Amino acid sequence: MDTQPEHKDIYKTSRGMYIIWALFDCLIAMLTSGTFLAKLTTTIGISDGMTAILSTTISLAGSFQIISIFLAHKTPVKRWSTAIEAIFRMIMSGLYLLPFISLGGHEDIACFVILLVAFALREIVLPVHSARFMNFVSVEKIGSFSAITMCISLVGSIGFNFLVSRIIDSFEAAGNISGAFIILAVMITVLSLACVLTLLIAREKPEERASAPQPLTEIKHLLSNRKFTTSVLIMVLWTFISNIIAPFLGTYQINELGFSMTLISAITVLGNVTRLLLTYLFGRLSIKRPMLHFLRIGYCAFVLSYAVIIFTSPKNGVVTFIIYILLSQIG
Repeated sequence: MDTQPEHKDIYKTSRGMYIIWALFDCLIAMLTSGTFLAKLTTTIGISDGMTAILSTTISLAGSFQIISIFLAHKTPVKRWSTAIEAIFRMIMSGLYLLPFISLGGHEDIACFVILLVAFALREIVLPVHSARFMNFVSVEKIGSFSAITMCISLVGSIGFNFLVSRIIDSFEAAGNISGAFIILAVMITVLSLACVLTLLIAREKPEERASAPQPLTEIKHLLSNRKFTTSVLIMVLWTFISNIIAPFLGTYQINELGFSMTLISAITVLGNVTRLLLTYLFGRLSIKRPMLHFLRIGYCAFVLSYAVIIFTSPKNGVVTFIIYILLSQIG
């Protein structure tokens, strides 16, 4: 009796590489933003105001994603996108070497340039990476695959956040914060090399294009959609509002509230666990209710979270900041 050979899934390994890449990317993003970035900037003498500006460079760099519209059609994308990935990862690795370089009081400028260039290059290739790897997933499974990827990144970041925070606190208690920065620089370098390796191992699915893409025409078509432009305006408004408060929270926890890195890590872990559980819950509920319903819940939760920050002080900081984190994770 003849048997048909089983169909081999040649993209299984590539999907696994994307999950690993997303995890490592999440860990690097954690080390180069938020309270970890605030710890670096306060140590090298950068003001709270400038630290807030540095934190918003991530949002500013997001505007560079428009460049990917003009590059995405240049196949094979694996070659040039991996090259850009390697460049910006190495630039990012130099962030924690700033305390060891004499810059004559221009540490803030150097930090700004490193973050802006690195994150700008990251944002250029991020949509390309996403499109490349989503080609390995069938349409009906994209939602579940994305949820699994995010959950693994969250679980990995929980333990990693606590580990790095303990390292910083231990070295600082010993009066050797420079040693902690060296370890963080090595961590970013190793994780960066791992990110590049996963992209090299993953395949690229061949695409057949009926005609040459016209990016400007596609942009014009999108902007003519009233619902799309309304959604974009809402997102822009919300980004503007959130960036008034969020960039200051890193230094606020360290300086005004006096939180240790370990305490900050514990609160972050609590938030990530909450987000992990809610991702599963809302994922199941989204089958029955429209996305707009959950967006309304999300924005209301964000508004309440920032309302709590108004009443946060050193006396009640731990309790109110935990409430803020939980509400923001719901959002």
